[in-house]
Amino acid sequence: MEQSKKRKALNYIVGALILLFMLIGMVSTVRFVGSHVRHLSLREQQREQFRTMLRPVVMNDPAAFDDVSLANPDELLSIAIWNILLQNPDPDRYDFADGQMLLPQIEVEESLQTLFGTDVAVKHTTVDGGGVTFSYAEKKRCYTIPITGITPIYAPRIDEMVVSGDRVVLTVGYLSGEDFTQNEKGEIVEPEPAKRMRITLRRGTENQLFISAIQDIHS
Repeated sequence: MEQSKKRKALNYIVGALILLFMLIGMVSTVRFVGSHVRHLSLREQQREQFRTMLRPVVMNDPAAFDDVSLANPDELLSIAIWNILLQNPDPDRYDFADGQMLLPQIEVEESLQTLFGTDVAVKHTTVDGGGVTFSYAEKKRCYTIPITGITPIYAPRIDEMVVSGDRVVLTVGYLSGEDFTQNEKGEIVEPEPAKRMRITLRRGTENQLFISAIQDIHS
């Protein structure tokens, strides 16, 4: 019974988000099949990997930065926490208190480094996570995750991928979660991006990719 309650609570946290992201993935895949059938497997795999990587980033819509060392550390923390939640973690791995999940800070640190590299300084504090407050409990060395649903402001669409040396430069469309519509056939229609950002990934010593810059694209 306790396991069921934990799973139900955790599913509620991310349920609406996952549904929206699944719709975006399906729409992008259908479009891709129609125009690039021969290259579907490799290119779509790459796009899906980058979409997955950037979901917690785009939904938090952090301020632009030319170097990750100049990024707002609170925004990076929020992204790192959502990166864990969007992976639908096993609730049995965590403690719950007063109806809230307790997320160990060590996992947040690992998530932060996975996304942004090991050179990013970590300073644990209470942060706003895209409309949800993640409170930091210093004595317990964890974050409390409230059980609440949320509709993301934006979701990512990878519009362009350019590889240059040890960098991958992505042009990312920010799709408003409230602007998806249905056509007369009942098919989901993607909105035009509310904005586009250039997100640069750099390759680490073990060939992994880290987010190193998020820049505005001016029309």
